[in-house]
Amino acid sequence: MNDEMVFIDKEPAGNLVLTNDTGADLKKGDFAVVMGFAGVADQDVADGETGSFAVADGLLIQAGNFVSGQNTFALANEDVYWNAATGGANSHKKFSDAKTNGYFKVGKLVKAKKDGVIVFNKFRYAEIVA
Repeated sequence: MNDEMVFIDKEPAGNLVLTNDTGADLKKGDFAVVMGFAGVADQDVADGETGSFAVADGLLIQAGNFVSGQNTFALANEDVYWNAATGGANSHKKFSDAKTNGYFKVGKLVKAKKDGVIVFNKFRYAEIVA
């Protein structure tokens, strides 16, 4: 190995300070689409306020909150969608395996759902399904 060469073992998390434009208050750890980014709140962020969000592409996300009837997640590498309109004030907590108009494509499944939990690679940007 060249003494001047370095290797990156782990990329930085890729956090950004963004304005919460979701229409709801977010708690630390909540997944949300904020200003076009697929992110995880690093802190509690009231609607309309700014806060830090983890937005890096490729973050491994574990989730267990699914849209009823859209939660098979049987095959690795299938798309993961986010329904930001489910449940009113608690809207920012539902994932789906169904490509549905108005949902956001937010990642790729790493492995099939097991014990009610999925693991997926999160995209940096959320893509609206139209």
